Amino acid sequence: MATPAVALDSGRLVGLPLHCLINAFIDMPKQRQRKRTLARELALQLLYMADENRGLAEEDVDYHLETADAPSEVTAFTRQLVLGTQSRQAQLDEIISAIAVNWKISRMSVVDRNILRMASYELLHIEDIPPKVSINEAVDLAKKYSTADSGSFVNGILDKILSRHGKGKTPGKGNPSPGAKV
Repeated sequence: MATPAVALDSGRLVGLPLHCLINAFIDMPKQRQRKRTLARELALQLLYMADENRGLAEEDVDYHLETADAPSEVTAFTRQLVLGTQSRQAQLDEIISAIAVNWKISRMSVVDRNILRMASYELLHIEDIPPKVSINEAVDLAKKYSTADSGSFVNGILDKILSRHGKGKTPGKGNPSPGAKV
């Protein structure tokens, strides 16, 4: 009944139940566990499923997160990323397309376009995360789950999105104000 999630197999994504992936990640040593990193990985898996199935209903997202048995901070941030990215997908695709002039969204790999959508959502709509963190996390996801060139591709697109659209983030809410001590 549940749609299988995607998992890592020699650097590529393959179908596995989502709870298996989360439990494997949670069992990693503490220094490798970063809650928002895990949330981004889970969000990428759910956005991949949404892309392949032409969307995921909110109930489906909740179902997959409930079966994941992940900490509440992880599921809350995953949910925010997935539902926020899906609700603004047309706007995000338009922004990405304007930057990636020689690339149609539909021609990008499923993984790359969903990393770009999610990271663009994070850059433009989540104020408490520094832009560099959002970009670095997206680049890391691309390097881990996509092709050898995807990290630099994702970095280039997101850097341009930040320079053109990311000015609206509020100082003190993820971005220090000019002259502030960091």
